[in-house]
Amino acid sequence: MSPKRKGCTVVIEPTKDQIEVQDSTARFNVVVGNAGAAKTMTLAMTIRKRLLTGCGPGELMVLTYTTAAVSALRQRLRWLGLRPDEVRAVRVMTFAELCHELLIPFEGASRHLEGPNRLVHNTLVEAVAMARDRAERHGQADSFELDGDGVLAFPLLLHAFRLMKGTMVLQTLGDEFVLTPESAQDVGLDFTQAAIFRAYEYLRRGRIGAQEIRRDEDEGSTKEELESRFRLDDDPVHDMAALLEANDPVYTDLTHPLKLGIRYLFVDEGHDLNKTMFTVLQHMVSVNPVQQLYVVGDPDQVIHSDTGAERRFMSDTLSFGNSARRFHLPLCRRFGGNLASPLGVFAAKPYEFLSTNETVVAIYKAGSHAAVASYMIGAHARATEVDPERVASVAVLLRHPGRSVQLENTLALEGFHVEANGFEPYMERPEVHFVRTLVAWAAEAMDTLSRANLLAIQSALGEFTGYSNHARVTGVQHKSVATLTTYVFGASPAAFLSNQEAHLRPPPLLYLSDFVATKAIRRFLAAFLAGTTTASLSTLIDEADFRPLAKRAFVFEERVDEAMEAMRAFARSAATFTDFRSWLQQMANREYAAASQARGTRPVLRMYTISAAKGLEFDHVFIPDVDGHSFDGRSQEERNLFYVAASRARRELTMTYRALPSTFLEPFQDCARWDELH
Repeated sequence: MSPKRKGCTVVIEPTKDQIEVQDSTARFNVVVGNAGAAKTMTLAMTIRKRLLTGCGPGELMVLTYTTAAVSALRQRLRWLGLRPDEVRAVRVMTFAELCHELLIPFEGASRHLEGPNRLVHNTLVEAVAMARDRAERHGQADSFELDGDGVLAFPLLLHAFRLMKGTMVLQTLGDEFVLTPESAQDVGLDFTQAAIFRAYEYLRRGRIGAQEIRRDEDEGSTKEELESRFRLDDDPVHDMAALLEANDPVYTDLTHPLKLGIRYLFVDEGHDLNKTMFTVLQHMVSVNPVQQLYVVGDPDQVIHSDTGAERRFMSDTLSFGNSARRFHLPLCRRFGGNLASPLGVFAAKPYEFLSTNETVVAIYKAGSHAAVASYMIGAHARATEVDPERVASVAVLLRHPGRSVQLENTLALEGFHVEANGFEPYMERPEVHFVRTLVAWAAEAMDTLSRANLLAIQSALGEFTGYSNHARVTGVQHKSVATLTTYVFGASPAAFLSNQEAHLRPPPLLYLSDFVATKAIRRFLAAFLAGTTTASLSTLIDEADFRPLAKRAFVFEERVDEAMEAMRAFARSAATFTDFRSWLQQMANREYAAASQARGTRPVLRMYTISAAKGLEFDHVFIPDVDGHSFDGRSQEERNLFYVAASRARRELTMTYRALPSTFLEPFQDCARWDELH
């Protein structure tokens, strides 16, 4: 699709497939396009044509899942020649933005938060306490698995809540559903997560959620209490869907929140639809004089099943009524045949490509992340020599960020700034703070820990050892990491191991707070003081058995597995040093240099989780660890993640594996260069 200029207007010649989409007279239209097939441009062309044939901007609406898609659609409209004021007149917004705006008359002007903050944190603390108290009152305390404040589990709890909201699980079960450990198991819910979710929703929505809790907690709420306190991420869509599906709606036919006079409705990223968005879409079609609905997407890019997204919702829009039609956009414009052909085989669908596009695909067997990092550094240098601006279009996409410790560490040692997108850099992870602090205390190298990390270390020790409960009650504050560790563990590792510290008055907090943590740390210290070397530290992590501590801190098994792997990988990074102090000191030196060095003076390498890279594209994409044991299988979600990751590349795609390549790489046998990295 080559742009041409006609006066001051950019004219783009549409393909035959795109013309068919624009000319459709069907009321309900689903446009399925391959990755890189100009789906958003096709949608923009169709919108422009409707505007040119008499549709007013106020009669047209475009809904997307992400703000990035909103920006992309507006950009395409500008490319097609619409003036800035014309682009602004077209209502392009996310489902969440629309629902937040329309809920105000019904649930008050709650705060729309861009991300978790102190208000969310405090609400979660209160929800955990409320759920635990309720479990204890109903004789269910043994089934409530979260100890302490559960602070380290908060990100994962919010993640689990998104699935419960996206699938509308509470609405599906009904107001009369009574949550017990047995009933939770019957419907496939985790009792602890579900109990906290109900309490959290009750608090977040100003006591208008969770009927069962309302019956227990408050029969006489005031109107002020019945206003939503805040909305986060996908909350507005969930709250709108709940309002629309309520047994006793608070609106009439005349005051329906979605009655907006829309004639043409467009949905980009249709593959991201979940039950809440689908419900909102259904109601919009039923209460507006919608002449046409277009839903555009790629079912092979459904990677948000953690929010309830399912490929069926995109197709189900065709069932809204008669006069429905499906279109397909097979021509990829982003990358060449070496990538398009194997992806077509992988996804089992036609994949056309432009002969003028060239994409180099390379697959390497790499024995370690150090070898992968060395290759990345060389590629970064080559890209800088050719065109410094191209370096910004180099990206590393990670399937399992928790396993990237050695990769991040090697890059950092070479002076790179790793820009993490969608995950925490390994040095900021609680489990790494826990191990680093424990090793520093055991090696009598507390001076290598900076006060700048005090709060993070305090949080990590709190959740791993039970310290957080005591700290919350006593309000004890610490001015240094040394005083914190003395308070929790005692002054001397040897004295702790010999049990002398237990007889002090007062004894170190660990003796009072947690028997399981005490046993694990005693096992660690016994082996460490007996002569553990830097090369055997990772083995000691397993022998100490920190898993019960990680389980209490993170709750979710997947996150616990990731934490254990991160601790082992972090410990393995000590193997190249002769002693623990030098290992700890180089980390301290690196942190000091990073803090004092101007950001722009260090080379930057961008790392993304695959979901964070969705919708983006880069000249050169690296995908490490495409292994048979870690990035493989028949799961559709796993296959979609690989498809999305590989299809982000324009000019180069480099993938690596350890011992056994993933079966996902089989379609690349004849289209890629296969070699080894040493």
